[in-house]
Amino acid sequence: MPKKIVIFIFMVALLISAGFFFGYYSAMFESKKPDDRSLKNAETIQLPEETLKPGARIIFITRYKECGHEKRSEMLVDEKYVGYTKSRLQEEFKEWKIESFSNNRVILTKLIDGICEEHYYIGLYEGYVALFQGKPGKDSKLLELTDIKAGILKEEDRKLLERGIVINSKDEFLKIREGLTH
Repeated sequence: MPKKIVIFIFMVALLISAGFFFGYYSAMFESKKPDDRSLKNAETIQLPEETLKPGARIIFITRYKECGHEKRSEMLVDEKYVGYTKSRLQEEFKEWKIESFSNNRVILTKLIDGICEEHYYIGLYEGYVALFQGKPGKDSKLLELTDIKAGILKEEDRKLLERGIVINSKDEFLKIREGLTH
């Protein structure tokens, strides 16, 4: 039995020593933490928001998701917008996202889920050759209806027009239209 008592006393002494060292080191690390009271009493300094200056530029970038094109336009800040902050400008242009803001230049962006106005195709509309804005098979807008009847066209030309011929400009339309009549 004496051997068990010695082991028991040794274990108790070990636990007491471990507790002492744990408490001591915890107290040491706790005292090195910053005092939370000093943070509670600190004042927050609010810097003034940047505002638009006369002569600043606002750049509008419209991105078209379907075709990947970008349309950019720019305006000089007139007296109405001088002094506007980023948040005030965002209220004014709700449908736009402010990509960057400084007192002399702002970039506003908008993403359109569609195609830009630069896409045209030639197709058939009610039996006549027509120019459309858009892409064949998608929502498109009739721009010009010609007096060329589909019935007088060669069969291969008519089949192409039924599917739609994608073109890049109205000038290209004029050339193709002229070729269809000769």
